[in-house]
Amino acid sequence: MSLRKQIIRLAHSNPSLRPHLLPLLTATDKTAAKDTADFVTWALKTQHAIPTDRVVAFLERHGVEQAVDAGESKRGKPLAKGELVEIQANNAPSDLKDLLEPYHLKRGTITDVDGDDIVIQIQAGGLLRVPGGVNSGKASGVYRASMMEDQGTMKHIEVVYLPANERKPAQVAVEVLRTYVENGMSAGEDRSPNYFSGFVPNWKMSKSNDPYFMMWSQQRGGRPRTMSPNKGQVYYIGIVGKRPGGWQAELAADLGASL
Repeated sequence: MSLRKQIIRLAHSNPSLRPHLLPLLTATDKTAAKDTADFVTWALKTQHAIPTDRVVAFLERHGVEQAVDAGESKRGKPLAKGELVEIQANNAPSDLKDLLEPYHLKRGTITDVDGDDIVIQIQAGGLLRVPGGVNSGKASGVYRASMMEDQGTMKHIEVVYLPANERKPAQVAVEVLRTYVENGMSAGEDRSPNYFSGFVPNWKMSKSNDPYFMMWSQQRGGRPRTMSPNKGQVYYIGIVGKRPGGWQAELAADLGASL
């Protein structure tokens, strides 16, 4: 019996794991990245959630330090020249949706502010003038975007993470995930919504005193993904290219034993 069929049977017999196993089966057995899909299954099936202090210790061992106070937030303040922004046409006022739709989820830098209007140099090319764009958010469909710090000597990290699902994800996050999975299917790759790889510049403490970190995920258009091991569950965290030896055999044996 193929590993894929074993996973299907496992999902059928384990309802609690089903939401995390079935997304791994969206493509064919001829996937170029099937080992990553199988690796996620191994982590979810054979590993336990890693305690928060050990997640933080791993990050610090690999040069990820706790962030210092970033200073006063820009939230709610008018956009200014030089800021990095992202277009979210689905959140724009009705009269601006047609203007912004061709640039949906694209990023750019504000090159000029003219009264309440802004001019954006889109990263993919071209200038976009947005009426009333100085007011970010749903007032204009223009949102401040974070800029990744210089990668420098940051380690390339991969994580298998189950979010807490405490609240409904933002529509833009749903769209980014859908694009990520669909692009993988087009390329003949299995892509798991629970797998992330990228760079982590630092870790922080939330207002509720929960450690969290933000990964700049390469699979999701370079967008940051926040992970909180106190709220969600980190089943694996490691350096890309250094997965534990023997995980494939362990997965096959564990799946076989569960049938």
